[in-house]
Amino acid sequence: MPSASGTSEVFTAIVRMLRPIRGEKSITMCGRVSLKATPPELREFTYRLNAKHVGDWYEQRWNIAPSSQVATIVQDDDMRYALARKWGFVWAYSRDPSSGHHIAKAETVATLKSFREAFKRRRCLVVVDGFYEWREHADPKRTGQPFRIHLPTNEPFLLAGIWERWGDPMDPLETCAIITTQAADWMFPIHYRMPLVIPASAVDAWLDPRTSIDAAQEIMTNNATAFSAYPVTKYVNSPRNEGPLCWAPDLAAV
Repeated sequence: MPSASGTSEVFTAIVRMLRPIRGEKSITMCGRVSLKATPPELREFTYRLNAKHVGDWYEQRWNIAPSSQVATIVQDDDMRYALARKWGFVWAYSRDPSSGHHIAKAETVATLKSFREAFKRRRCLVVVDGFYEWREHADPKRTGQPFRIHLPTNEPFLLAGIWERWGDPMDPLETCAIITTQAADWMFPIHYRMPLVIPASAVDAWLDPRTSIDAAQEIMTNNATAFSAYPVTKYVNSPRNEGPLCWAPDLAAV
């Protein structure tokens, strides 16, 4: 007769297989992020990563949705830059620049035609201080419970991304996507996917276009552990809502 721990492990494995089927249509993976660092705090953060802050584009945001501008760090030759890009990856050969993808899956980003060249040569970092995921409701007709996921210190951290240029070379549209991966064990009760977090130790290799595909894929096999999560109110559900209320705890959530 299997032990209680063995039964639990089998049950967890079954849920991991079945949950994407239930949630794939109803929940958008990594659909919101936040970054409320002050401009001097962001400059200090990017300076520690040896990135030159380009332009006067930054504004504090508690509820950043796809199609908005996000803070990115990229490397061109041996120079690093911190600058804004539209969140919604538009393939260089796309006919329609409005058809952007806000995520790319770690399992396929290196092989899909629309992503593979960017993954090889144009990896980036997306600077955030938190992201939101929605835990699906037992009733599929009801909206899921939003959670905010962040470092215990609320400091900024780095998500893996890819970026692309589209259109006129003299005035291109520059876009990006966040790479997602299977949720870590601590995240799985909320959602079966999560953004891929890049630790400080992997920043140099991730940004360097000379890093091999195999080495870049190896970076994607590790994911973050030291995060906190709590339920927030459904005020954050609307991308039109902004401000500190997006971080307000939902005291009624179970």
